[in-house]
Amino acid sequence: MTTDEVPKGLASFVGHVCGVIAVGMTVLSLFVINGLVHRFTWAGFVFALICIGLGVLMFRWAGVLTGYWHTPDRLAVPKNVYVVLGAVFTTFSALVVGFAFLQPPKTLDEGLVLVFGLFSSIGLTYMCYLATERFK
Repeated sequence: MTTDEVPKGLASFVGHVCGVIAVGMTVLSLFVINGLVHRFTWAGFVFALICIGLGVLMFRWAGVLTGYWHTPDRLAVPKNVYVVLGAVFTTFSALVVGFAFLQPPKTLDEGLVLVFGLFSSIGLTYMCYLATERFK
């Protein structure tokens, strides 16, 4: 991010929000790791990796947005991180659509969860695409 793109106050606010999310992801990671110690499952292991990865990513974004790390003319994390995240969110989008066809929602609440999940994952996929296209 360059200094003329986002006002410093807004970037600092978003950075602090990322920091709070990072702390939450760290706590969630610790709970998942504790659960894996007592009963190992592959789904739990993958979930733990995702939690740890997102926690580290959020700490990095928080540091960049609050001005702790200086990253002029480059991304906050390597481009490959955004490529992998884009693939994860694209997979999530496909899973949401697949679940909607396999078991259509029976209530309005279930439908809203599917719709919000789909649009959120599409939006995150697009943001990852924009991040990878930024510094060609």
